[in-house]
Amino acid sequence: MVSKRKGASTKVAGIRVGQVVAFSVLMMIFQLFQRLGMGEMMEFPEKEKDEKEKAKNGKYAALLRLLRNNALVYIGGYGLPYLVFHCTTRYWYRKFNKSPTSSVIFQAEIRRWARSVLIGTALDFATKRAMAIGWLPRMDDTPKSYPRMLLEMFLTSEWADFHFYCIHRFLHVGPGWLYTHIHSIHHQSFSPNPFSGLSFHPLESVMYFSAVPMYVIINAMLGLRTSAFGYTAIKLFNDVGPSAGHDGYTSAHHYLHHTKKHWNFGASPRWDKYFTTIFRESPFTSKWVGTP
Repeated sequence: MVSKRKGASTKVAGIRVGQVVAFSVLMMIFQLFQRLGMGEMMEFPEKEKDEKEKAKNGKYAALLRLLRNNALVYIGGYGLPYLVFHCTTRYWYRKFNKSPTSSVIFQAEIRRWARSVLIGTALDFATKRAMAIGWLPRMDDTPKSYPRMLLEMFLTSEWADFHFYCIHRFLHVGPGWLYTHIHSIHHQSFSPNPFSGLSFHPLESVMYFSAVPMYVIINAMLGLRTSAFGYTAIKLFNDVGPSAGHDGYTSAHHYLHHTKKHWNFGASPRWDKYFTTIFRESPFTSKWVGTP
């Protein structure tokens, strides 16, 4: 009995250590992208102080950094997991659905993913430009304390999850045409891979990526300026979350949504538990309910 308790406590301690390590790694990644300019506004200065300043911060330097950062996030966040988990059978024993994806569906997923990436990048630009010209409060780029950054990481992760739950459930239970003509194409991915995560109809892409400007707008309604770190956090959570949710290994919760369709609308179980839309069974034995 004592040995069982020790084993259980050791397992819990190991999980907590793993969570702390994962959170620390996330913090470092967010800070890195903030330094790379993910939290800067889209300002196009007409004049630079001198040639050296012009070479460093040209008129369109902010735009080039935005394009670079989005490319790093989307290619790295989706391409690398695909290479690791789907271009080798090394981890195949841990995959929920071992059926191969047809080449026709995969090619469609890549096209839709690329289109979603362009839409996400465009909304990123539009939000930052609106902040630069005064349509939205300017970005707060002052350094933040570690506790403040932890708080913003928590708030942005919860907002990203809640926003996704709301729009995702609406696509299922709203007017019938939303599922039939918009969301059903996403459910063609019966054996998901990272690129399936953004395999959206253009309207769904706009709805999904609206989490970032809506976060800025909500802050403005509360009389707050969005910090550069907070913007970076919501942008990364929103951009990369679908990759982890569809890699076929990480999220049993969302994989069950693809097999049962009308359950498990959230990225995590939290909001599904609260709104009683959660469904549980082994992802390895879950049966597909039929065509979208």
